[in-house]
Amino acid sequence: MVNTIKLTKKSDKDVYKQHLRLVLFGIGAIGGLAFIVQFTFSVFTIGR
Repeated sequence: MVNTIKLTKKSDKDVYKQHLRLVLFGIGAIGGLAFIVQFTFSVFTIGR
């Protein structure tokens, strides 16, 4: 584990921002999709 940490390098600011943007976009996309599904099923109840 220590050797793995020694081999890693610190990413520069641009790469960090790009990864952060990608992760936040993924979280937002999944959250938006979940919201749409939840909203759809709360508005259109099936069988009631």
